[in-house]
Amino acid sequence: FASLVFRKYYNEAASILSDISENLLRAISGMNLTVYQSFRKIYRNAFVKALKFINIENPRTIQDFLYGVEGIKGIYFIFRYFLKPIFKLKDLENYNQAIIIASKLNNPRYLEDMLERKKRLLRMYDVGGLSPYKLRNLYGFASKTIRFDALIQRARLGFRNILILSFTKLNVPNQYLLIALEYPLGAIALVKRLNIDVEEILASKEQGIEGMIKELQYLLPQEIIERLNEYDENDLVIVSPDGILHEVPWEAVPLNGEYPFLSLATNVLRVPALHQLIFWNTTNLYYSSEKIAILEIPKERGKLRHAMMKYLKKRGYRVFSGLSDSIRLMMSEYVDFLYYAIEPFSISADEQFLRFGNSFLAITDIEKLDLSGGIVVLDLSNSVDIIEDEIGYHSAPIAFQIAGFRSILTINGKLSEKDRDYFINSLVEDQYANIITEWLLAFRRKLFTLNKNWWYQIVLYGDPHIRI
Repeated sequence: FASLVFRKYYNEAASILSDISENLLRAISGMNLTVYQSFRKIYRNAFVKALKFINIENPRTIQDFLYGVEGIKGIYFIFRYFLKPIFKLKDLENYNQAIIIASKLNNPRYLEDMLERKKRLLRMYDVGGLSPYKLRNLYGFASKTIRFDALIQRARLGFRNILILSFTKLNVPNQYLLIALEYPLGAIALVKRLNIDVEEILASKEQGIEGMIKELQYLLPQEIIERLNEYDENDLVIVSPDGILHEVPWEAVPLNGEYPFLSLATNVLRVPALHQLIFWNTTNLYYSSEKIAILEIPKERGKLRHAMMKYLKKRGYRVFSGLSDSIRLMMSEYVDFLYYAIEPFSISADEQFLRFGNSFLAITDIEKLDLSGGIVVLDLSNSVDIIEDEIGYHSAPIAFQIAGFRSILTINGKLSEKDRDYFINSLVEDQYANIITEWLLAFRRKLFTLNKNWWYQIVLYGDPHIRI
């Protein structure tokens, strides 16, 4: 690919990338973390450098290029989704308990020792085949060849137009490659290099929506803004950020149409990579006669716990709350609804643990679980914030997607407990089985009408078609 780009054979380079993305499942079947880390070196030293020079304008070529870049950029998420390590959960729990104890005792030597031992354990057992649970969801992809047209048709169900905004970090500070493509192919098909000062945008979040407008109004090219001014509830915008761009409030991008902001005008969601569309519109393959809900709520919010149990039981759910081993229930059953509201335990800025009953799991541990479920609500402030390590970047909503849940509702930034209660009560009290994007758009507009300035902070990752 890089050689073709440097020789200015852009069409051929885009075609090669598209072929790789179509056959990505075959490519990762023998992968492990060691192989992936070798790939990361090639990615940084050759692939990203080539992205700085590519120049294409033909919509079909841009489509091939978009699909190829998304496949390469998101290869870790695809690899981790399908290939699950073989290990005993108890071993992982024991190491995590030791790590937390070492952190509480402020014993850095013991902490480093436990972290290193855990890393060796996971590397030793990070082998296995493609997850049978995940392979069952490959409707229409029995040959493991995943074509872009098939993916986008699955996404378009119920939507008139889809605009994909794909961002890739280049090896120049604050520089990103934007690939924008509207489907059906038409008004928007462009490849552009942008300067995005993410730190300035994130700093402006402290000033609320008024402070962010100045930073966000020039974030996207004008031709995209003009097209988005025509979007409404029948359309969908899919944002595929890269790295720290996940923390940017894309939902609050200013428009000039009937509604003043993007996520008030139309449906907006995020994906870690476009291949996540494989699992849109899939059904529960466990054929359970009852719906299962798991609630992880701290004791001090007992009133909320009682109300949620009442609402969910009324809706026909079998509700589990306060289980000592809820993670094992998730590993053995299809969980239709998971509500998580326990603040993470942090041992450092890049290492957070979520508590499930008596078990603690790091965000990277959750990625390795082989789960199957519907909706996760992460009632946690700043839960879209990313954590970086030698492998790449991670976040809680992405981890639950990789584990096997279809849709994640989460919070960008900080919300008061009163606002968080209002959010979750509005969700579970709804009397109708709404499609999640329909509910979220109506909810944001309601908040905006009520002058609640956190309407843009509720973020959706994953399948827009799932019913609440």
